[in-house]
Amino acid sequence: MPIIIIYLDIQISRYTEFLSKVGKSTSIGTQYVDDPSVYVFLQHEVSNRLGNRKLVHSITDTLILWALRDTDPDTNVFMTKEKIYELILGRFPWAKVLLNAHIDERLDKLKAKDSLGRQLRWYKKDKKYCLPYETRKIIKDENVSDEALKIQCNEELRTRASELYDGDDGEYELLADLTLETVEEIFKKQGLLLSHFISDDNVDEAPCVASDCISHVVDCSVEVAPEKSLDYKQTISQLLNTLFYNSSPKQRKYLHFLSRTYVLLFTLRAEPRIIEYFSTMGSNFRLFVGTDILVKALSERYVKQEDQRCRSLLKASADAGMKLCLSSSVLDEVHAHIKATYWEFHNHISPIENYLNRDLIRNCGKILIRAYFYAKEGGSVKDWMTFIDQFVSYGNVTSSKGRDELKKYLIAEYRLTFYENEELEALVDEVKVSSLAQTLLDEGEKENMALAHNSALLVHGIYGLRSRDKESNNGSPFGFNTWWLTNQKKVTKHTNDLVESNFAAYIMRPEFVLNFIAIAPSCEQVRETYANVFPSTLGIELGRRLNDDVFQKVLKRVSEWKDKEPGRVNARVSELSDKLKSDQFKSYEETVETMEEKLQMIQ
Repeated sequence: MPIIIIYLDIQISRYTEFLSKVGKSTSIGTQYVDDPSVYVFLQHEVSNRLGNRKLVHSITDTLILWALRDTDPDTNVFMTKEKIYELILGRFPWAKVLLNAHIDERLDKLKAKDSLGRQLRWYKKDKKYCLPYETRKIIKDENVSDEALKIQCNEELRTRASELYDGDDGEYELLADLTLETVEEIFKKQGLLLSHFISDDNVDEAPCVASDCISHVVDCSVEVAPEKSLDYKQTISQLLNTLFYNSSPKQRKYLHFLSRTYVLLFTLRAEPRIIEYFSTMGSNFRLFVGTDILVKALSERYVKQEDQRCRSLLKASADAGMKLCLSSSVLDEVHAHIKATYWEFHNHISPIENYLNRDLIRNCGKILIRAYFYAKEGGSVKDWMTFIDQFVSYGNVTSSKGRDELKKYLIAEYRLTFYENEELEALVDEVKVSSLAQTLLDEGEKENMALAHNSALLVHGIYGLRSRDKESNNGSPFGFNTWWLTNQKKVTKHTNDLVESNFAAYIMRPEFVLNFIAIAPSCEQVRETYANVFPSTLGIELGRRLNDDVFQKVLKRVSEWKDKEPGRVNARVSELSDKLKSDQFKSYEETVETMEEKLQMIQ
């Protein structure tokens, strides 16, 4: 029977050291090869293009009902949507993306009457919610069952502790509690390996951090006397051995629930190693911001901060250490867009501005014009001149001086690095650039040769910068650093051969940065989430929400990781990373398109 041995000279810091390196570059990043988390997560995300809305809705519902657990209409205890949101994020910061995208929809669903009745009550006048008696009873019954399972598991450990250790009842209870704390600590450090071990009878070795986690838990406990520390560690080691290798049905069930909870959090990106990986990757990015992103950022000037998708994306990216770039070609396109909008308003909107209704405004083809009316209706600006003057002097809009003003504004506001066309031209084959430009013009993708040439130059320039800086030859698990950050699709139709010959795409979807880096929780927030979830009955309840098929697929990929040599894992991680960055068909909870939708639905 294998025994978990305590190595007192191994410090737990060596296993958590990676958490202190968030945002710092690394040449190889062996921690992403030695542990399966990143490999498995990327496999899951790349294959799971459409997401799992049923799971997301179920989790969001569970968190909403959890937040409302103490409400009661009989005692006049209610909560507003804002309070629900605040309470959930206070305990579970990783849930921000879910709440931002789904809280309104799920509140509407939960307050609607269905075959089960209403799961929560809505008081329209006061805009408050509470749980009806029926829902509170269901939750209470489930919690009693979950709590009973944990108590029974603890009682069995306490009995076993009395057989292994000569002490009193209080010490046996403490040893049982510390053993379960150690299990939770192992989930924090090597949750995927532990889940795989618990769920697969063919795996015969528990994660290697078990001994360090025992030391950490005992040393941090104020209830363990120093002179008994070694005896406690040895006893907990034996208790863990029983729990992992000779567990009772109840213990096995409890461990299985914890495994499902961990895998659920893992698929929702609440895993420190995943966050660290994307954060370190992002700090090495060189992203050429597309015209579409910058124009949308301009349109968000007077939008509520929580709805500023593109502005938040750009500012959070800069804060994360990414090098955001403005090419001369993109500057020309943004300036051209503002000029076209200026003339559209001057020639067609201004004469009838006072007669436009919301339907006409909503159908206007220029996003900046819709944004202007949105801001005017909200009282943020008084007229069109004031709105445009936020970006460039109204009298200079159509001149080269206006272009220079716009350049200075964008660079300062979003901390952009400017690239002249000449810098990219030195790295490309001009014949190939001209050929692509001609194609874009002939196919009607660009209005004139100047704009067509600008786009073609940027495409080839991305590959030129990668080649110059040897981005494919550094053995990095992060993939390429240089990308065009845009939702542009017209150009991609004509560059399939170019992408194939370079073995990688050149466009990164903004949603990738938005969801994996810009609005990701911190490692510390995720660790706090683990501390809140695992010891509670909510952890068991959340684990129930995970589809068994997803659970099994994730753990199967751990076996795939084990079968590969480190070099192959590193290459595969790099490949999957680039595929995820550029996947044009992946569904995300948060997108930069939501802002444009809001502007089309002015309330």
